Amino acid sequence: LEQDSWNVFWNGWQYLSVEPGSEEKIDVTNGRTDRQGYGLFGRAALADRSTNPVPWVVSGGLGGRGTIEGRDHDSWGVGYAYSEVRDEPIVTGLLLDSATSRFEAYYSMALTPAVELTVDLQWADSIFAGVDPATLLGLRLRLQF
Repeated sequence: LEQDSWNVFWNGWQYLSVEPGSEEKIDVTNGRTDRQGYGLFGRAALADRSTNPVPWVVSGGLGGRGTIEGRDHDSWGVGYAYSEVRDEPIVTGLLLDSATSRFEAYYSMALTPAVELTVDLQWADSIFAGVDPATLLGLRLRLQF
């Protein structure tokens, strides 16, 4: 199988403030904010324009854990993403819009060490032409055994 396309991704997280004396180890594989504090995250992706109608995407935001007094294990985040669509008459205008963006905000409450309740608000501008943006409100209950 011959492959002539390419993709490039960048992802990063940077703590801006961490609780003094925090010695808790960071597990970069669990997708969670491991230390109390807050920080920035960013992500960018590029794709081969000849094989992908979305040649690039960028996203970023602010998130944290334990930033409210007495809520050491709660986490929160806000983020925004934007992408453009390859400018071709058959693709943009007829099937897809020229760009799309998304916004998300969440707050995750640690009810016990094994139970979390998350409230999530999302707004998404559809990439499909003629489809209105959507606003979603969600609740998630996470149980760890």
